[in-house]
Amino acid sequence: MENKTELQNQEEELKKYKGLDALKNLDGGKTLIKFARRNIEIELLWLLDNYKDANETEIRARIATMSSEFKILKAIANAESNAEVIKEEIKSLTE
Repeated sequence: MENKTELQNQEEELKKYKGLDALKNLDGGKTLIKFARRNIEIELLWLLDNYKDANETEIRARIATMSSEFKILKAIANAESNAEVIKEEIKSLTE
């Protein structure tokens, strides 16, 4: 029974990763990637221009924004390889 639940969980994960992988080839996904990269660039340029005078809260907020955008890009970029790992796990569960 536990193996069946694990298999279902892995299949759900695989769907998520396949969806993320497909996203990078869609117009909306390309736009999302473009905006995420641009947002990172904007925040980085702000930090470079203002790090001497900015207070800690402003700096932390800018870094948090960049971190969120990087996580989006990382999720999309790693989706294909993560899907392959999940496929292998599903294969081992069904053997």
